[in-house]
Amino acid sequence: MIMERYTQNVIGTYDEMVAIEKEFDALEAKIGNVPHKRRYYAYYGSLPLGTFVWEREWESLAALEAYHVITMNDPDWAATTEKAGKIYADFHSELYWVIPFPE
Repeated sequence: MIMERYTQNVIGTYDEMVAIEKEFDALEAKIGNVPHKRRYYAYYGSLPLGTFVWEREWESLAALEAYHVITMNDPDWAATTEKAGKIYADFHSELYWVIPFPE
């Protein structure tokens, strides 16, 4: 299992961020079989106020890679990504192995 996490600094409004995320959700629905995102909006802690974080778990690295091949070749995805670039100052992404932990 692979956990994918994106951390983005929002320079647009919260409503603009939600609208862009809904566009990405619609594009992912067309792809099908994309894991659900868990979304977070920082309001206290080490990240600046307004930092947007989302994460999701993939069954395998191969599944994640196949998804990225589809999105990188989709002109609608590119257009939505360009719009997103206007409301996010920067971002970074991380991948984690999800490990079973003995109880």
